[in-house]
Amino acid sequence: MNDSRFPRRAVIALVALLTITSCSLTEPKEDPVSTKRIEKSAQTDPAPVLERTQGLPEDADFLWYSGTLGSGAPGPSTYWVDARLSTTDEAMDDLRAQCPDGTVSEPDVVDELSRELVDEGYAECPAVAGEIAFKGWDTHVWISQNSPVMVITLVGQG
Repeated sequence: MNDSRFPRRAVIALVALLTITSCSLTEPKEDPVSTKRIEKSAQTDPAPVLERTQGLPEDADFLWYSGTLGSGAPGPSTYWVDARLSTTDEAMDDLRAQCPDGTVSEPDVVDELSRELVDEGYAECPAVAGEIAFKGWDTHVWISQNSPVMVITLVGQG
């Protein structure tokens, strides 16, 4: 016997399969949890960075951006700060000495700060990050190979 429902079921299954496949082939959306939204741009007051770290030279020049992670939906917020710190050659030499095996990499900062960094090579330095980390802020540090510049990223609550 011939079941006339079979071709219709096959067509429906094929359409469903194509729909699922086409959805999975679309460009992936950004992870809303890790998206940095800038809420403060081009700040130079060192106090907010110094409050979230310890042991940084207070006479350094700071340039930083900050905001929250995610989509802006209501609820608890995770804050971030991306900062460039310029200090004396002597102070930076002391910090470099703590990272003889630093991994050369680009600092993971927002584009606005990245454009302010001289393309001179930075080395990530977990030892200095551990030294300046404070009050539960996740801290990452990159130190310039050639100038007295350090880049800091901070992520935490409040």
